Amino acid sequence: MRLSFRALLIAACVSSPIFAQNVIDTPKETIEIIGLKRWTIQMIDDSLAKYSPEDKLTGHACAAILRLKLHFADASVSVYTGMTKAQTKPYVAVTVIEPSDSALIHYKPEFKVSLPVRAEWADAFAQFKAANELAQTAIQTPSFYASTLSPKDSTRFEKVRALHDLVAAHHSESDFEIARHTLDMDGNSSNRAMALLVLSSFVERDSAWWVVTDALRDPSSGMVNATASQVLRMMAERSPRAVDWAPVANRLRYVIDGTNLFAFNGLLSVLTSTSVSPSLAPALLANGGTILGAKLRSGDAEAKRATRGFLAQLSGLATTDDSRLSAWLQQTTGVR
Repeated sequence: MRLSFRALLIAACVSSPIFAQNVIDTPKETIEIIGLKRWTIQMIDDSLAKYSPEDKLTGHACAAILRLKLHFADASVSVYTGMTKAQTKPYVAVTVIEPSDSALIHYKPEFKVSLPVRAEWADAFAQFKAANELAQTAIQTPSFYASTLSPKDSTRFEKVRALHDLVAAHHSESDFEIARHTLDMDGNSSNRAMALLVLSSFVERDSAWWVVTDALRDPSSGMVNATASQVLRMMAERSPRAVDWAPVANRLRYVIDGTNLFAFNGLLSVLTSTSVSPSLAPALLANGGTILGAKLRSGDAEAKRATRGFLAQLSGLATTDDSRLSAWLQQTTGVR
């Protein structure tokens, strides 16, 4: 699956039953609202009619509308379309964290200092910006991270050669520390995005995985959030190995609880492929897991796949049976 910063997730068709009370069925699409607890679709419609009558839940910007106009703590939109003959119209999954659960959302603090684009990263960022569509393809292509590009890739990615140099030639301890410090301290989102690409080279270090994952909670830049998701997925695809996630379990918990819902499915898949330890189940899930349960019950095929894999890994159950995984989740979280 290839994503751009503005693109919605395009994925497989719906294969599971949907709870009708959380679904809007229009001639053009089927929309499911995932994660509702106290609110209903009617309550959302009524609130929009009162506070933002020009906006509709069926609008393509509904995630932003829910956050900005109705003050939902977080929201995301995924679109699934045209993947089988049985699917006649797009299915739209709108996942939400309700306003009363805002304490679950923990983006990183806003930055106090913003530095100019780092000189050694300037060419890479210039190409990243000027040829963004090609850059998006490049950083989501495993072979782009090779130390030397193949003749085919060399031709294909000629316009973002400086971007390849960034991921292929910055392997020193100093490079690692500069990139890590940039993500923690530099308010310039251009530098933070390039820092993530530098860190992609350090797949052998658990600490690189931790830093890239924590960038999913970037406070102010969709570009950085998206790049973190892309880099993390490529790290997992290129170097699937066990990672010790215990030192950052509390930060993982933030995303699992709903911080940056756009990153939710991807993080679960990465944690599964890196053999997250079942011993972390209490730290990651106790008194939580609400979105996991909602995804498992939903018609969001991509989310269900990621959730099933994650829960099977974390539970140690060799199953993808929703009822067994749901029962284990309820037992572990203590939440029904």
